[in-house]
Amino acid sequence: MKKVKAALPLAVSLALGLQVLPMSTSPVQAEAAANAAHHSAKVEVKRANAFLTNVANGKTKEAKRYFSRSLQSKMSEDNLKTWWSALTAQFGSVKKIGTSVQGEVNTVHRNIEIPIEFEHVSATLTVRFSQNRQIDDWRIVPEERQFSFSTPSYDTPKNYSEKQLSIGKAPYELPATLTLPTRSKHQNVPVVIFVHGSGPSDQDETFMSLKPFRDLASGLASRGIAVLRYNKRTYS
Repeated sequence: MKKVKAALPLAVSLALGLQVLPMSTSPVQAEAAANAAHHSAKVEVKRANAFLTNVANGKTKEAKRYFSRSLQSKMSEDNLKTWWSALTAQFGSVKKIGTSVQGEVNTVHRNIEIPIEFEHVSATLTVRFSQNRQIDDWRIVPEERQFSFSTPSYDTPKNYSEKQLSIGKAPYELPATLTLPTRSKHQNVPVVIFVHGSGPSDQDETFMSLKPFRDLASGLASRGIAVLRYNKRTYS
């Protein structure tokens, strides 16, 4: 009986290093994908605007309609009211809401950014949508140019150095900074890793003119303790 050689499965072919030709994408497919992305962005912009408008008008029940199931269970109407009250108490009343635009799109979130002019500061509200167009999270960040950061009195730069690096693996690599005390070549030092609290934060825990993680890192490193701090995954 004549033996017939079976075709190698794709996974085996790849493992053996055999050449596999990539499938081409037709112009029709590319156009369809672009149209789908554009439609999705329009839906998310509309929902982000509705979320902000409802919260600002005290309609927290309507605002929660756009939440993901996970956020629905964690964020109550009272939580929303408290957040907005605390925000406007600090920033002042809303004077103007700008045009919403699509921000970063990554493997986790699709971001919509809304500029808001408050009585005391200008800020950007970033509303994060899951891949199924539901709100997963949000953050509001005042424009940095409105604030100045001053180093604390105990910060002694000659006693430490800082190295920029990243932690984690793609697609979830996180920018980080390792603050190392000045030491002899073979001297071991203790290390502290800063872990964020709730909400999206950068590696300095920046809020307006405050950078508490940056202050703590410089203070500890000045006293012989290394510090690793990183941007929280939900920050971007």
